Amino acid sequence: MAYQMKTIFKMFRPVFGIAFGLSLGLVSLVQAQTTDTTDLAKERVVTINGKTYDLKSKLKGILMGDFTYGFNHTVGYPNLDSTITRIGRAENPKWTVDWVQGNGEVASKITTANLSKYQVFFANYISSFGQAGNSQIKAPAQAALQSFVEDSGKGIFLQHSSGDSRYTAGNNPWPWYFTIYPAQYNGEAGAGGQASVGKVGIWGENNKAAKQHPVLQGINWNGSDSVTINPGMELHTFQYVMTNPTVKPAGWQGLIGLNPSTCGSPNSCGNGGYNYTTESAKGGAWGYPISWTAPQKKGTVGYFMEGHDQNTMKSMTTAVWDRYYRQFMYYLAGYDSTLITPIALKHDLNMGVNKSGITFHPSEEAGVLITKAGYHTVGLYDIAGHKITEERGNKTPIDYNFSASLNGLRSGVYIMRVAVPGAARSARIFVR
Repeated sequence: MAYQMKTIFKMFRPVFGIAFGLSLGLVSLVQAQTTDTTDLAKERVVTINGKTYDLKSKLKGILMGDFTYGFNHTVGYPNLDSTITRIGRAENPKWTVDWVQGNGEVASKITTANLSKYQVFFANYISSFGQAGNSQIKAPAQAALQSFVEDSGKGIFLQHSSGDSRYTAGNNPWPWYFTIYPAQYNGEAGAGGQASVGKVGIWGENNKAAKQHPVLQGINWNGSDSVTINPGMELHTFQYVMTNPTVKPAGWQGLIGLNPSTCGSPNSCGNGGYNYTTESAKGGAWGYPISWTAPQKKGTVGYFMEGHDQNTMKSMTTAVWDRYYRQFMYYLAGYDSTLITPIALKHDLNMGVNKSGITFHPSEEAGVLITKAGYHTVGLYDIAGHKITEERGNKTPIDYNFSASLNGLRSGVYIMRVAVPGAARSARIFVR
């Protein structure tokens, strides 16, 4: 008699596995690997200083800041409001998405107490957030947002015209803002017309660090790292390119860049008023960075120059657009971390311990390892559903081996069913 076991996933799709090597009842962690790259911004395993952690995004709520300063940009902030709301409703669990606007709302909504309900502040402004003369963001709100990022380990996302804040020497209304966004805005390069056509893509084209970043997992256009933005692209000009050592923050990582050689007029996007090729060269990297992220003490800052209008969304495709923003929000929110501790097992196994808490033995054994805390049930059944044996309990970790129960049984298919809190899985066993 011989049998072979095949795992069949029913109610749980594993996000990742943790590979363990076992010998003589002792276990040592040898590597961590992902088996599903679609959710790395939401949850992933990392190894830091020889220790392995499970990182799970804290994201539950986003506060959208819509500050029009009297100018209702009809293709601007409404598009991003609807994008984040649409994505949040589709998530499990759903995101809470709230708004704060001008006209007196800042004092009551951008406070330490109210911000504690959120993990990301989405700076969906149209203009001049940190500029002198805009008194809506006063000192208490400034301090609350700074602490939200630096002390609470949360994220702030600067979208498009969030960068168009200017200040002059001796007139800096919000020093911290120009720390998280150090390249002073000079003006708009132009929008619309052939001169505004350009190809954007993953930073550096095939840049390994960018392509492996959680925000960009799975981001491509039919297998290509880049896509052409149709006429109507609205770009900005700045005092410095963000890759310039003068302003480049420590830990800065480019995510999406503009390839200036693809612009509608020679070496320039924006009607010839700004040479992106020359500016890119100052930073010593391919392309002009239009999306990036950088740490800010305990928290994180993210930015995307383009994307405030539906033209960019359509060019990037809604699927890529949504994925980009979804993953960016999870990444900015910060993470709860759990140290993964090696455990001792009874058997000499070589298998990946599943995040569900249910790990079936390799095909040589009809067994299962339970690592999920709480009451569990493990049963072995024939193909007609008749129970052969069953184990119940709440002790974990615990390892069950039903191999002996298969001895002497007729050839055929048998089912091992396992249920733990929040998950259930089955394995099909072939007895010959």
